[in-house]
Amino acid sequence: MLRPALLLLFPLLLIAAAALISAPDAQANGIMVTDTPGVPDIDIRRRRPPHPHIRRVPPVRLKGHKVSAEIQDRIASVTVEQVFHNHGGRQLEGTYLFPLPEGAVVSKFAMTMFGKMVQGEIIERQEARRIYESIVRRRRDPGLLEYMGRGLFRARVFPIEPHKDLTIRITYQQVLPEDAGTVEFRYPLATDRLNAAPVQSVAVDVRVRSSVDIKTVYSPSHSVEIKRDGEKAARVSYERSQRRQDKDLLLYVGRSPDAVGFSLQSHKEVGRDGTFMAVFAPRMKIDAKDRVPKDVVYVVDKSGSMAGPKMDQAKQAISYGVRMLRPGDRFNVLAFSTNLYPFRDGLVEATKEMQEAAVKHIEGLDAAGGTNIDGALQQALTMRQDGRLFLVVFITDGKPTVQETNPRVIVENVKKANTGSTRVFTFGVGYNLDVRLLDRIAEVTNGTRDYVTPGEDLEVVTGRFFRKVDQPALTEVKLELGSGIHDVYPKRLPDLFAGGQVVVFGRYKQAGDRTVLLRGKLGKREIVYEHNTNLTEKDQAGYLPRLWAFRKVAYLLDEIRLHGENKELVDEVVKLATRHGIVTPYTAGLVVEESEMQGRGGMPADDRLRRARLRWHGGDRREAGGKPRLGGLIPTPTTPAPVGRPSPDSSGRPSASPQAPTAKKLAGDSERLRRLKEGASAAGEDKDSGDDGLGAVRALIKSVGDKTFQLRADGVWVDKAWDGKKPTTKVEAWSQAYFELLKKGDKVAKLLAVGEKVIFVLGDTVYEIAPPAK
Repeated sequence: MLRPALLLLFPLLLIAAAALISAPDAQANGIMVTDTPGVPDIDIRRRRPPHPHIRRVPPVRLKGHKVSAEIQDRIASVTVEQVFHNHGGRQLEGTYLFPLPEGAVVSKFAMTMFGKMVQGEIIERQEARRIYESIVRRRRDPGLLEYMGRGLFRARVFPIEPHKDLTIRITYQQVLPEDAGTVEFRYPLATDRLNAAPVQSVAVDVRVRSSVDIKTVYSPSHSVEIKRDGEKAARVSYERSQRRQDKDLLLYVGRSPDAVGFSLQSHKEVGRDGTFMAVFAPRMKIDAKDRVPKDVVYVVDKSGSMAGPKMDQAKQAISYGVRMLRPGDRFNVLAFSTNLYPFRDGLVEATKEMQEAAVKHIEGLDAAGGTNIDGALQQALTMRQDGRLFLVVFITDGKPTVQETNPRVIVENVKKANTGSTRVFTFGVGYNLDVRLLDRIAEVTNGTRDYVTPGEDLEVVTGRFFRKVDQPALTEVKLELGSGIHDVYPKRLPDLFAGGQVVVFGRYKQAGDRTVLLRGKLGKREIVYEHNTNLTEKDQAGYLPRLWAFRKVAYLLDEIRLHGENKELVDEVVKLATRHGIVTPYTAGLVVEESEMQGRGGMPADDRLRRARLRWHGGDRREAGGKPRLGGLIPTPTTPAPVGRPSPDSSGRPSASPQAPTAKKLAGDSERLRRLKEGASAAGEDKDSGDDGLGAVRALIKSVGDKTFQLRADGVWVDKAWDGKKPTTKVEAWSQAYFELLKKGDKVAKLLAVGEKVIFVLGDTVYEIAPPAK
């Protein structure tokens, strides 16, 4: 069938809009409409009209997307550069539309098109709505619905030459919203449901400057890199290649002159408990009068397995840590193998002479002997002298082989010896590790864990840690939020260090004004920071309940991983994961099977379900003994996938051949769960964090604000809030009733944008959107 080709292009990405599913969360996107008649969709791999079973794409597609933003206080200047490529064999003519963010003003527009400059025009909201609606009616693509209700920038584009690139640059300025000292910057990256294929390259660079001290910089949506430049500047970057983007980039900047900054976001639906996210962050540097000296013992494994590059890296890492100590700090170095080799009998002052002597001692260490983990930790913990902040940095590449070797006994010994709230920070090197032991040691001492894979530089990983703990700002931290607060994560707050931040998620029963108290110690002084805030009664941040659920699920999975499985924990994981559309080892099979059972006509009709079904049913996803494997849940099968569906085990999940998880997989599990527990985003479990074996199953889940949809076998996206029993009100897509429904507001537009076939709950009504009868 011949039809004009329409391309969607977010301010961050350009998106082909032929028969594609849309992104419900995007808010400001560019659109390219190619107006040349008689241009068919093509198979870009062969540059010809596609086979009926090959997914069709329009001839012009987004190739690259680059965003550069400068934020000064509340003013953002954003430059978007997008590269399109015409894969077709004809010269095309089109219109470029850029939906403007609220309050944005376009200052520059240019196209690299044989040196020609094209003038553009601003279109007001009402006329823009008419344009959007006309395109939706013509193209029958719900992805455009999310753009309705905002102004447009429009420009004619000619010629779009065959097999050539077209680069478009647009710059706009915007006044950003600020609430209680927190500035919000939002940029749409949600291209997963609109683009025919992942964009080759996506790069976002945001430079932040403020006249007031910047305390917190965080993204609840993406795993971004943040670099601080003093108290009043920061740089945020995000880059991906050949990855689908299915969420807007959301960035919060908390500004405050206080010693410890505080930022809070909250959300509450009618009849449900609310959800909040609080972020605390001290200054980048601590004044000399407030600086708290610390005691550090560096415990390093020098057993025979450390010989070679691992031992060299460990020496360099510990030497770097020793040199970073400040006047007033105390330290010791304890090497261990079968026996213990301390630098000194106890803690010594971090003078220049003593530091250089310690470095020479470290350089003389050689690798030989067994691995006496229990003895090393016992000796390190006894070096504590008084009430100062005491840290143990523990580096090993192996498992306990001499003296006490039972992991449970070692952990109990650590708990008994740790009488003064010593923090133990564990670093595992390589894959021949007892990962659970290291994680348990970090857990019972309120420390953290990290792992260095072969090929990574141990000095780089530990260097980040040493810089992080360089200046303690508040220890033994406790948070008081008032009555009615529950399910707060993390359950135990870590120490605060200069330049760091702590993210806290929780639930509340009653909205209203609150006084937040952050208590802790600065040396031996008791410190209390007071912040006044408000827990909203409004439905205004629909992403928060799911982020909170991610945190709780991560904690529950970690409990199961470290302490063993029990029915109560598993049931809670399944309940939360099902409600919020989180794919876990305990729900992946349920997602696949539920999608299959809900289908009409038996076998899956949607390619995404076929892929998920193959990955789940065809892979080995269990440990020995039948327990679900956490990360690496579905490794590449060592044998061909069975043709038929495997018989389920007693739990109702398909059975698989038992295979004990490797240390590599366990370390990956630990890292993923740690990032989820500590971070401000769900990136640790999202598609852009790397494939943990569940990516194909996650493709069956879609989130829109506080709603979760699951893909059914017949290609229908079903709102999880629907019980499947209440009768639906059927609405034919693209009909007059469809566009009347659209007038109910932006929230409805986002729900309709989920796809051409969707069932969703709105108030007391369940709407079922179905394509027109053929």
